[in-house]
Amino acid sequence: MFALSEAVGIYGLVLFILSGNANDFFIFMAISLFYFYIFYPKYADWERLLTQESQANPSRG
Repeated sequence: MFALSEAVGIYGLVLFILSGNANDFFIFMAISLFYFYIFYPKYADWERLLTQESQANPSRG
């Protein structure tokens, strides 16, 4: 999902470089930030991923 969020911003940057219209860049960057807000993992998701990883790979030592 991060690729979707990041690609929109990159497309806006490329469109800005090709056309020189800064509004295109700002619109695409706003859409990209919105996608990052929607698809960014929440704190509970991070905790769940970390506990699954720690259970799958117990520390050696």
